[in-house]
Amino acid sequence: MENFSCQHCGAFVIGNGYTNHCPHCLWSRHLDTYPGDRLESCGGLMEPVLLEGSSPQYRILHKCVDCGAERVNTVQPDDSTEAIINLAQNPHPPIGVGINVQTGEKTDPLAKEESYPEADKGEMEPHRKHKK
Repeated sequence: MENFSCQHCGAFVIGNGYTNHCPHCLWSRHLDTYPGDRLESCGGLMEPVLLEGSSPQYRILHKCVDCGAERVNTVQPDDSTEAIINLAQNPHPPIGVGINVQTGEKTDPLAKEESYPEADKGEMEPHRKHKK
């Protein structure tokens, strides 16, 4: 078990061996390359940016404020209900759309992506599987 003081809110957290975020503010730290290995050199704080899924399988998307890495962690029974509700009410851009923090403009990282030159949308249609 790993007990720790949250570097975001200062709360003392008693770990249970699987604790990967503060149950009070939901912030985490970028410590693992794979769950539990403690091999990640970044060590940055990971902000809870999105609540996804549905009850009882909610998950928190954390984004490292230093390197931008993203990790998903399962909501735990001892997590603050108030913090979870606040996270659920947080507005966030749809997946694939970002916000330029300097200008406030929406950016779409996929908009600049070019398809393969030999791929024509018309040629792709027969290969798509349509749900009926």
